[in-house]
Amino acid sequence: MNVYVDSSSLLHWLLKGGELNRLKEWRSVCSSELIVNEVYRTLFRLRLEGKLTDSDLIGKQNDALEFFSGIYIMQLSRRVVEKGREPFGTFVGTLDALHLASALLWREHLRADVHLLSLDNQLRNAAQWSGLLIL
Repeated sequence: MNVYVDSSSLLHWLLKGGELNRLKEWRSVCSSELIVNEVYRTLFRLRLEGKLTDSDLIGKQNDALEFFSGIYIMQLSRRVVEKGREPFGTFVGTLDALHLASALLWREHLRADVHLLSLDNQLRNAAQWSGLLIL
């Protein structure tokens, strides 16, 4: 199975455990380079809010780095940005549009089905409307 992972799913896994434990079962995994910034910004915010200790932050960063090292990270190319400008049949925010564009271009590259793993309902709706499968 080809799985595109967005930031909400990775953050849920890092903070609460869950679906990403199945990573080794999946054929290939991809995300946009946006995931790195979104995850680190959220972890830093949680540390500043006192919801993570310094030790927790370091551990979560290391877990994130391990995850990133095992997947294909798609760069924010001009093609991705242009694809992200297209309408997706339903409302989707800017960063989610770039995630969706990345997933759609990855599917085009693979010439195979791609499943989206996301906890964001708006992104899930737009992805389903665009022909991605939803996990």
